[in-house]
Amino acid sequence: MSKDENVEDLVISYRFPPSDDVSGIILAKRVIEDGKKVDLLNVSAGDESDHAFENLVNEFICEKKSIEMEHDPNFLNGIKEYVEKGLKAIEEFDKDYKTIKNRSWPLATHFLSFEYKLRNPKVYWRAEFSDPLLFNIYNEKRDFVDRDIKDQEYIDKVNAEIRKLNEEGNHDFPELELGANAFFLSEYLPFLFADEILFTNPNQREIMLKQFPYDVYDFVMEKSNFRRHPTLDERFYHVKEAEIDLDSDSISIGYFGTYIGKRHFESIFYGFETLNHKYKDKLKFYLYVSDARFLKDLSKDLEISDNLIVKDKLSFLEFLNVTTKFDILLLNDSVTSDVFEINPYLPSKYADYLGSNTDIWAICEEGSVLDSFDHKYKSYLQDYNSTRDVLLRILEDNGFNDDAGFKNENEYYADRFTSLNKLLEIEHKRKNSNLEEVKKLKKELKKLKKDNNKLKKEKDKLKTENNKLSKKNTEILSSKSWRITKPLRDLKPKKK
Repeated sequence: MSKDENVEDLVISYRFPPSDDVSGIILAKRVIEDGKKVDLLNVSAGDESDHAFENLVNEFICEKKSIEMEHDPNFLNGIKEYVEKGLKAIEEFDKDYKTIKNRSWPLATHFLSFEYKLRNPKVYWRAEFSDPLLFNIYNEKRDFVDRDIKDQEYIDKVNAEIRKLNEEGNHDFPELELGANAFFLSEYLPFLFADEILFTNPNQREIMLKQFPYDVYDFVMEKSNFRRHPTLDERFYHVKEAEIDLDSDSISIGYFGTYIGKRHFESIFYGFETLNHKYKDKLKFYLYVSDARFLKDLSKDLEISDNLIVKDKLSFLEFLNVTTKFDILLLNDSVTSDVFEINPYLPSKYADYLGSNTDIWAICEEGSVLDSFDHKYKSYLQDYNSTRDVLLRILEDNGFNDDAGFKNENEYYADRFTSLNKLLEIEHKRKNSNLEEVKKLKKELKKLKKDNNKLKKEKDKLKTENNKLSKKNTEILSSKSWRITKPLRDLKPKKK
């Protein structure tokens, strides 16, 4: 990487390769997708790093400034630190950029881009949203006290810009009040001041604009678009070959992602357990998730437990390569129908799956963006029987035919509830055991503190006594009765 005066674009990032942060990787893929040389501001990578992918992205990076961070960039101290250090680093580039690009998450990148825009009004600011920021996956407002902005000077500065925008464009956007929340501002600032806004899908844009507290809908619609997560060219899938042990006599189904309350495998468990097929053991699920123990505990009382192979997380290029080796790639929506009018999420892994040319099985929420795409296999979160039908179809497509029947689903639910309650009981006992251990440790700590205070008092007492003795010794030595007025050699013993 070297300085190039012809580079006109600056990418304002937080994590970026070699970091394995998902948001940073997506932004890096966006840089590759755009195909233009850029300068980069980012934060120094942590311990986990992927230098192989970094080397590929560096083809598009001319000059890079990496700053060190002490605070979380989603809290006020971290936002302030990132903005201050980021502005200083950008000054060191010593260029007049035509375009700045940033992507959330985290919140801080929108704040820094806004500050740079204020100092350089002619720059074109393209802001991208990964997911809704103001509302979480449960459609609960992210509104925390430790992110309320109490800096009157900053509020006044933003309000001055809002007034200017209102006057120039004949708008009526509300000004901020002291205590405005950082999550709110992380949407409001780019909504008002970015020149272009990117969303990953139309549902996300609709939810974010309709649920925003102020009416910005028409204003943002005019300058926004949506671009799905980037899919890299085929060559990236074969840069780093990964060795994996697949059962050649079985159908290998790969899953890469998180296992959380809103994104789970209960429909898979149901479909497998209630399918009465003599070849169903030919279905092997290779699951690359972060919490292996939790997933194993959830499935240990099920038949499918022997067909679940839980794997460690892969580096990005290894992940791309591995997706080409499976028979089927599994992808599931988040459950949102109980909280959102429409599903605003599109799994980022879908874009990576597309580039693998491997068949995709999408478990969709009806009406979601994922549901709108064509897939080789598709089932629905709200319809567990559709999952069972897909499993049956997969077996038949691979030549495993049988006069399959279905087990009594009531028996499955009874057994499943029993096993989940058993797991809950184990976790409850583990929690209580941990609480007892904590209580015991607290008691020991209290005793140690008491002993420590006692020793400290004894130490202070000995120190006081030592000071007294030292003082007394000094007084004795300095007294006349102990003062030697003649050298010892002149002192002669008296004659008898």
